[in-house]
Amino acid sequence: MKKHVPWIVFMALITLPIVLLYALLFLQSISEEVVGIIPTNLTLSNWEFLKGGDIRVPGTTTQYYPNVYVVTLNTLALALTVALLELVFSSLAGYAISRYKFRGRSAFLALALV
Repeated sequence: MKKHVPWIVFMALITLPIVLLYALLFLQSISEEVVGIIPTNLTLSNWEFLKGGDIRVPGTTTQYYPNVYVVTLNTLALALTVALLELVFSSLAGYAISRYKFRGRSAFLALALV
């Protein structure tokens, strides 16, 4: 366990700024005004679009962006389709490369792992 402590400390130091920035982002999203680091007046009005999914275009009273839930589902469908296609083609390419013997194969495989 003692030999893992430096690695754990290193990973914690690398992860800490990312977590703090996400916390700051959330705090700014629930504040009325974005001034400074610590918000003064907290509100959930910035998250009201989650009730119905509609986001009004700034400066107008009748125009709306597409429903946030429909857009999210479209994005998830596209991401899953691309991930599945990538998995299929990468598996086929990986199988072909693992079976085919050629000069520089080990260097190519090592480079592909990086």
